[in-house]
Amino acid sequence: MEAVLTYKVALLVLVGLAGATYGGTTYYYQTQLSDLNNKISALNTQVTTNTNQLSDLEAANVNGSFVFGCGLENPYCQVDGAYSNYGTQEARNIVLTLTLHGMQNTVQLGNLPGRTTAQFPEQSFAVGPGYFGDKLSWSFSWTQ
Repeated sequence: MEAVLTYKVALLVLVGLAGATYGGTTYYYQTQLSDLNNKISALNTQVTTNTNQLSDLEAANVNGSFVFGCGLENPYCQVDGAYSNYGTQEARNIVLTLTLHGMQNTVQLGNLPGRTTAQFPEQSFAVGPGYFGDKLSWSFSWTQ
């Protein structure tokens, strides 16, 4: 009887150790799985951010540079310049708004493929005689 009791105690100890080992192993792998899921989530967020940045870089982005000159007796100023599309996608229906001496002039420029520059055709704008303004401003609008 004593031998059976010893075997029962030994069996209970072994079952207890096996259960503890199994429980510890399970906890370890659950922790590892949770850490890996967090890393996957962070990588997915980074992919989304990079995709958005790439889309922004590919999108049409138009800007330009312009100069003007006005004559002493002439009520017109000549505006000249160039404009570029920095994106890789075509900019469609580009509209340039020039403001000189408080007067706005709108010019339809049409379409411009991505990564290209175009010469702005020199144009005259009425501003009144004797204008010696020092500021020309411009803005663009377009569709993708």
